[in-house]
Formats: sequence, structure tokens, C-alpha cells
Amino acid sequence: MIRDYAVVRRCYLGHKIGPLFADDPADANDLLRAIAAPSRGEDIMLDVPEPNEAALELAERHDLSQVFDKARMVSGTPPSSRLDATFGIITFELG
Repeated sequence: MIRDYAVVRRCYLGHKIGPLFADDPADANDLLRAIAAPSRGEDIMLDVPEPNEAALELAERHDLSQVFDKARMVSGTPPSSRLDATFGIITFELG
């Protein structure tokens, strides 16, 4: 069974990480360090869900700074998800 999962991809400036799912903050930290290592000093971007305090702390610990805000809008019933396990969202580019 997969417990933790992350993806990194090249983008216009550096690398974008997302999604980053982990069962706990320590696992999220280890995964972020491992997946960001190949960027070799280039910028990395991680879209953190604001309601997840542990995800905000993770970003702060890695000296990531806020560039802009995003809002999630849902029509009807919001999909169920484990926000406590979401340290980086999948992508806003999919719509």
C-alpha cells in the first residue's frame, strides 16, 4: 500500500512540487527533501493548503515564502479528502 506520494516537474522557473501527500509531518519533510534535492539550488514551488498548519510549518522550515494566494471554489458538495495528509496540492492548472 502506498502511504506517501510526491511528484516534481520542471516549470517555467525551477520546479513545481505537487501533489505531496504524507501520513505525518515527518514523512512529508523527508519526502520534500528527497524530491527537491535534484533541483540543485533552483527555485522550488509548493502550493500548500492553508488550513493544514503542519503543511505551512513544513514550507516555513524549508524557507519557502508566499508568492500569492489561491482560493478553492466548489459547486455542490465538496469532495472528501484528508486535508491533514495534503502538504502540497495536485495542481491548479488542471482547472
